[in-house]
Amino acid sequence: TVGSCALTAVILKNSLHIANAGDCEGVILSEKEAAMTNLRLNAGEKFEQARLFKKFPGEDDIVRCRTACYVKGRLQPTRSFGDFYLKFKEYNFTKLAVFTGPYIEAAPLLTHFQLNDNHQSLILASDGLWDELDEMQIHEVFRKGHRELG
Repeated sequence: TVGSCALTAVILKNSLHIANAGDCEGVILSEKEAAMTNLRLNAGEKFEQARLFKKFPGEDDIVRCRTACYVKGRLQPTRSFGDFYLKFKEYNFTKLAVFTGPYIEAAPLLTHFQLNDNHQSLILASDGLWDELDEMQIHEVFRKGHRELG
């Protein structure tokens, strides 16, 4: 009934390929700025909401938003490993009135980015880091660490 998320990156020549299956995010750091490489795949993202509403027409509760957004009011990530209660009816102990899932999937979102000489580092992290620090704060920590290391 529990789940996990993953974010994987492969660099080939000047290309960065990202596979994101969950509430993870990557940031490319350059000398002066941090650039997002991948959005979190959770129910708060408009493109994920649109995908779910299209896949489950008539299920107005497919995404419920309070202080944050949740798939069927239960889970923020729209993609994960595990979390079978939103994938298979026989594991749905929460007894949704109607189960037409799977509501979440493990298939990652694949994206591609061109790298250039200004790109210095890549940070891959789960929501545990991004819930505490934003991209610019991470960039400042990274730059400070480089100055201290000489």
